[in-house]
Amino acid sequence: MNYPLVIVKFRDVIQGPSWDGPDKVNCPTVTSVGWLVERDDPVKLAGTLDDEGNPCAILAVPRGRCLSNSELSYETATSKKTLTSDFHDALMAAKNKVHVIDIFCHRAGQHGWFNDMPEGLYDKL
Repeated sequence: MNYPLVIVKFRDVIQGPSWDGPDKVNCPTVTSVGWLVERDDPVKLAGTLDDEGNPCAILAVPRGRCLSNSELSYETATSKKTLTSDFHDALMAAKNKVHVIDIFCHRAGQHGWFNDMPEGLYDKL
């Protein structure tokens, strides 16, 4: 069977290791990459495919915890390499610190770093 390679972003469950109060314990957002085995609830990703292509090392994420998922392809992987060299070229060509910060913010936005920011905050950067 052919399983698509995906990136899944989800909210994980955590238990604090100490007697800290509730304000010090928060659910982290996690990003995992794997082969999509099942789309139903729970969403299941395989971290490994064996020699026959069977999924192994399964991560099961309740659908309600999933924030996003996107399928990867060879084109996506190679375009990221191009983006990396373009990113470095842009940094080297920056005229000042403000331009460098703008380039970094744009790059961070491409990787979803600003997905959970309040509306309009990105424009203030």
